[in-house]
Amino acid sequence: MINLKYKRTQQWLTFWVVNFLCLYYIPVVLIPFLSPPSLDLPDKYEVLIVLIYLFYFPYLVFCFFRTIAIWTLYPQDIEYGYSKKFDPKLRAPEIIRCLEDSNLSAKKISKLEHELSIIIKEYKSLVGSRKKLEEEREKQLEREVRQHRAFLRSIPEQQSKLTHGPIATKIKCPHCHEVGKVRRKIEKNIEESSEKGIVGALIGKKMVTDKGSITRFYCENCETPWTA
Repeated sequence: MINLKYKRTQQWLTFWVVNFLCLYYIPVVLIPFLSPPSLDLPDKYEVLIVLIYLFYFPYLVFCFFRTIAIWTLYPQDIEYGYSKKFDPKLRAPEIIRCLEDSNLSAKKISKLEHELSIIIKEYKSLVGSRKKLEEEREKQLEREVRQHRAFLRSIPEQQSKLTHGPIATKIKCPHCHEVGKVRRKIEKNIEESSEKGIVGALIGKKMVTDKGSITRFYCENCETPWTA
């Protein structure tokens, strides 16, 4: 059943009504191309042609791009009263987040504040009060800060692990005798050598020999590398 309280439903209804009316008169557009040049069209046909060319086709293009834009919306971006996909539990926190933007115009702020007040009034059992929404936003920001700091702290460890391998907790460094500071990494032992003969001398062709694996160690305490 069609529910006209949603803005999206109203847009679709308008689209189909306009299409019906314009497609009913669309043959009029072909009259200038199918009729002799000497044929004088009635004024009402000329007006319809102008209306169809100036409004209908641009309207179709507008509806096409509007539909694409709507399809790309995230659930939290669907405004109150726009469609049945509206979710107050997602939209209310999103409005709180948007209101943090200091570059918003006064008109946009007023619109968001009005929408938020309606959502809190109609869906208070789901979203709670504005104070609760703002507190949850503060907690979310704190979690994001902690996650960002943890990520920054993990960067040196990830770089060391990539370069020297993970920590081998039971290996003692033979240089400083520290335990739990040695990294171990197993790599392929590849040896390159120039090919002998005329071909090797002329074009510098090289031969690659796989000599198995080699274990590299690195002590973080004394910064000494060695192999085994």
